[in-house]
Amino acid sequence: MLRKAEVNKKKTGPTSPTVVQGSEVNTPQKPTPQRNDSIIAESIFGVDVCVVPIEPRQNFQTNLSKVDDLAVETYASYVPDVKQLDRKLAKEELSYYATGLLWLKLIDVKAKQGRIALSSEEKELRKATNDVEFNVPQPIYAFLSQIGNVTDKMGKETELDVPPLPISVAQGLGGYHASRITEHNHNLFEEIPSLGVTGDMVMMLTAEAQEPELNVRVGRPKHTDLLKI
Repeated sequence: MLRKAEVNKKKTGPTSPTVVQGSEVNTPQKPTPQRNDSIIAESIFGVDVCVVPIEPRQNFQTNLSKVDDLAVETYASYVPDVKQLDRKLAKEELSYYATGLLWLKLIDVKAKQGRIALSSEEKELRKATNDVEFNVPQPIYAFLSQIGNVTDKMGKETELDVPPLPISVAQGLGGYHASRITEHNHNLFEEIPSLGVTGDMVMMLTAEAQEPELNVRVGRPKHTDLLKI
């Protein structure tokens, strides 16, 4: 005779007579601090904080003094490959040429901006060279092609602040930022080459002395005989 087998059923339901609420389960008893809490907890900056200028910059200035060094380096790299180049062209002459190209580029940038009217000298120079094709060494061309306004990813354009064409006269010769270097204009002499100073370098080649000294005609403050321009 078959007897009905007794099946031990596992009791379901909570093991404790007290039912824990869901909020008590989801909320940890001890909150876990952020890993970066010790770094930025007391700082004004954080993962969701950024700083923006109150008045966005509309224009900027740049240092272009390296164009002379670039001209000298370009000349040195060409001498071994161009036969008797050092007898046909001096490195000072290439620096003068590069400085002239630099100012043609700056005047062109200023004209296209339309923010500041060109001076009569700048208009005449631009008109005289508008249809001229220049033979420019590749390193100098690459340097000049990077000069101009800057546009960010959002399309906002920041314009290059172009100084006036150097036309001041010193000791009867022109092409300087000013006739005298002062605390107000020394940055121009240091950062933007002028045809006046590079012209002085070219004229130094005609001196009869075996080791001629550079005669910079602009006035300088006292105790600045070794001032590098």
